[in-house]
Amino acid sequence: MQRVNASKINCPSTAAHRGFTLIELLVVIFIIAVLVAITVPALASVRASAKVSETRGLMQGLSSALQAFELDRKTTAGYFSARDMGNQQNETRGFSGMQNIMLDLAGGWQTTTAASFYEMGPTTQATVYVNPDLVGASNAAGKQYFTPTAKNWRKQDGVEGGERESSIADHARLPELVDAFGSPILAWSEDTGGPRKIDTALAFARANSGNTGVDAARFYRANNAAYLTPGKFIGIKRTDQARSLLSTVRTAPIISANMTGFLGNPASAQNASDSGAPLNELLPSASRAGVVLQSAGKDGIYLSEEDKGAAVRGTTNPELFYGLNFRDLGNQPLRDTQNRPTSVDIISRFDDLVQAAGT
Repeated sequence: MQRVNASKINCPSTAAHRGFTLIELLVVIFIIAVLVAITVPALASVRASAKVSETRGLMQGLSSALQAFELDRKTTAGYFSARDMGNQQNETRGFSGMQNIMLDLAGGWQTTTAASFYEMGPTTQATVYVNPDLVGASNAAGKQYFTPTAKNWRKQDGVEGGERESSIADHARLPELVDAFGSPILAWSEDTGGPRKIDTALAFARANSGNTGVDAARFYRANNAAYLTPGKFIGIKRTDQARSLLSTVRTAPIISANMTGFLGNPASAQNASDSGAPLNELLPSASRAGVVLQSAGKDGIYLSEEDKGAAVRGTTNPELFYGLNFRDLGNQPLRDTQNRPTSVDIISRFDDLVQAAGT
């Protein structure tokens, strides 16, 4: 019997089947984690940028429609006047500025009641009957200046979209124009019958126009109170607006200052060159436009106090003064790299998207 030489048997090497060591596994996991940390934010940033571009395009399209309406009708779009929209009643009735202008741009209303038509409006005295299914529809009466797409035309009823402040349930039947982030786009319409001379911030912007419309200004927060009331979760992100500089928790003087800083034209100051004028007394001579469109942007909050733009107010100052376009908090003129007086647009530092529309 032939003896087998054990030394010549080819046994598989144990090294050929050796798995990863713990250190090698940790290195692989670390590399994957680094790649994810780099890739995911980059993809999120790309998606956010795409939504910004989409929203800008939507707002520009609406701006063109508003201009076409003005050319045809010689007036700003909006079934109800800015004074009616700013009425104190509308702070709780919650008929929005965008709903108001869409009635003129996209039809769907009539002055008498009928089946499928619902009574809507900013006050008990200012109402109209609306069929939500006809707004923007091809068979709606009148010329169609703007036709919203289904993607951007969403009810804010707490189901299809976010919530709203409204004591009138039927107002939620009429959809809102929403941005690519899923939040309602606000429309701020100027009161053309408001004060011509802007000698105080209250002459430019107020919380409301009073119960009878005697407290006139150029703009009123009540116009968009439906989406500026804390405790309501707005848009697809369900954001609470308590941190908004336009929120209804802001007192009357503060909201007047903040709205003037927002809606006043930074290129049209009355007294920016007056070195003796206090910061809070610098005022605009004109608005950004007859209609100003506002998207809350990525964070879903309209002029959030946490945006970097809000830092211009300092740590203790609650107002977004219009004068901050020209002065620092020490009331010193802003200067460029050549030490020459300059100005900024403080709103450009927020993530909100703002579009001047109309004349």
